[in-house]
Amino acid sequence: MSGLNRGIIQKYRLLLLNLILCFICLNGCKNGLVNPVRLPDAGRETAKNLWQQSEATQLFEGIDLCDYINGAGELFLQHGFERLKVYRYASPEFQHPIVVERYEMKNRIGAKTIYDTLKSTTGNPVALGEDGCLDQNFIDCYQAHYYLKVYTFNPNNPGTSETLVKFAQDELDKIFKKEK
Repeated sequence: MSGLNRGIIQKYRLLLLNLILCFICLNGCKNGLVNPVRLPDAGRETAKNLWQQSEATQLFEGIDLCDYINGAGELFLQHGFERLKVYRYASPEFQHPIVVERYEMKNRIGAKTIYDTLKSTTGNPVALGEDGCLDQNFIDCYQAHYYLKVYTFNPNNPGTSETLVKFAQDELDKIFKKEK
């Protein structure tokens, strides 16, 4: 198969992954609210910084990842996927939830490879972890053996980018505070 065909197939796989993730998130946000999370104010009104986990944390290990991202799990498994934790948060200020996906890989190379493969080609660099990329409604970043994706489906809400960055930084802080 030529390099061009492989590139086209890879782009379709990424598109399929994003569509699957959108479907999962939209269907998974119907439960009540639990576990309040307060992010740093950074000059914004307190009400906009109060988010609550909208459903129980989902955990996927090994081949079970394919139950969550049907069709794209192979990419992660090929690069040393170990486990995924998915958190969904809701706020009265946002119409759509924020989803935090924390992928734990066997090593840094696997996390970096996934990041390099899935990061936005139209996004902007953001100072998160070892490398980060912010697009309209999502952030991809990695640090050590973790790949992190934080997204929402309402990029037009004021403060969306700042909120996504706060969620990503908060998650990285939780991971590495625990490991110290």
